[in-house]
Amino acid sequence: MTKTDNEMSWKRQFKDGLQWLRNSNEYVKVTRQVSKERYAKCQQCDSFENLTKQCRECACFMPLKTRMNLTPCPKGKWGLI
Repeated sequence: MTKTDNEMSWKRQFKDGLQWLRNSNEYVKVTRQVSKERYAKCQQCDSFENLTKQCRECACFMPLKTRMNLTPCPKGKWGLI
């Protein structure tokens, strides 16, 4: 898979995930500030794969996972609210 294919894959995942999130109940979502703080921690983590924006520990797509209050970081960097 080329970088362009990887970029398109995570962009498609993000778009689909955001659509799901928009239709979700409010208790699932976190504030933008919380999401930004979580994502910043992910970007500094050695398990973060910048090319695909995924965590190597849980394989989650982090721009989406950090916006939800469903599962914590598998390395304990951030938890549920």
